[in-house]
Amino acid sequence: GVDTAVPLEAAVPLEHVTEAELDHLGVVDELEHLEDRILTNHVALIKEDTRMLVEEGNILSAVQSTVDYDIDAYMERVTQLVQRKIAMYTSFSQELDQFRAQLQREEAFAPPTPSSGTDARAG
Repeated sequence: GVDTAVPLEAAVPLEHVTEAELDHLGVVDELEHLEDRILTNHVALIKEDTRMLVEEGNILSAVQSTVDYDIDAYMERVTQLVQRKIAMYTSFSQELDQFRAQLQREEAFAPPTPSSGTDARAG
């Protein structure tokens, strides 16, 4: 069916929009969604990393101030924290790679706009 939520006909008659322009609009739309997700996830990542840093500091302080600490419990919890950080940053890195690839797709379109006529980056 026709998507009535986005009235393309109002701005440009649909028969005047090329398939390449529609593809470009799709890439730009996906890029905006990815950017929003990256920024949101980056904030969440920083908050979680901060929480874990505080926990690590507390664990380290407890270990350093105690003569008879449980090395097994220390090792288990620190290992969990390190593995969690690796997983979080690996996932975020993959999101950044996906965003970078989408940026490159968008730049590859670089359609000449009626107002500018040429791409200013090409000079």
